[in-house]
Amino acid sequence: MLSAVLASPSRLLLVVILTSFHLPYARSTSTLQNITVDDTVGSTTGGFQIVYSPPGVWSPGQNCTTCEAGVDKSKALDGTWHDVSYISDNPPPAPITATLQFEGQGNRKTGVAVYAFCIITRAFSNPNGNSDMSFQIDGKDAGTFELAPNGDSTYQYNFPVFSSGVLPSGTHTLTLTVGHMGGDSSLALLDYFVFTYVYIPNSSAGGQPR
Repeated sequence: MLSAVLASPSRLLLVVILTSFHLPYARSTSTLQNITVDDTVGSTTGGFQIVYSPPGVWSPGQNCTTCEAGVDKSKALDGTWHDVSYISDNPPPAPITATLQFEGQGNRKTGVAVYAFCIITRAFSNPNGNSDMSFQIDGKDAGTFELAPNGDSTYQYNFPVFSSGVLPSGTHTLTLTVGHMGGDSSLALLDYFVFTYVYIPNSSAGGQPR
C-alpha cells in the first residue's frame, strides 16, 4: 500500500534525490528538472495536459456546487483540483481515469520519474474520504494507493499518492484509475502530476527549459 511508503512530500523529495544517483545516462553537467502538470491549466512548459474519462464524470472542484469536499482553494496548486467519486452501488460504465502522456523536447531526456499528488481527507462522510486508486504506466500495472477513512475530516494538500521510480527515456503514459469493480466507494481529489527529466546544458538540441 503506497500510503505506507510515501507519507509526506519531504520523503518524496528524498526519493527524487536518491534516484538521481542511479541514472545510467546522468553526467556531471546534467541536472534533474521537473515539469508540473496542473489538473486544469496543464504545464507552462511543453503544454502537457491531463485527459479525464469518462466525459462529464470528473468535476472541476473549484467550480463545483454539488461536490461535498470542502477544499481550501488557496492551498491547491493554481487554486484548482478535479473531484470525482466512485460509487460502489452505481459504478460508471467505463473506468474513471486521469491520463497524462509526457515526453521530452529538445535536450530534455525524459522518462526519469513521474509522480501524482492529490488532496486527501479521511472523513467518514460528507465526503466519504476512502482512497482507492491504481496506476498504470504504458498500460502496465505500476502501483496502488489505498487509505481508509478514520474520521479525520481535515484536508491534507500536496499529498503524494504515486511515485514511479526510474523509467527508461522516451514517451510514457501514466493512467490513474479511481475505484474498481467490487470495491468500496471512494473519492479522488486530483491536484497535479509532476514528471522529472535530465537536462543536459551542453546538448546541441533545444534550449534552456523555462
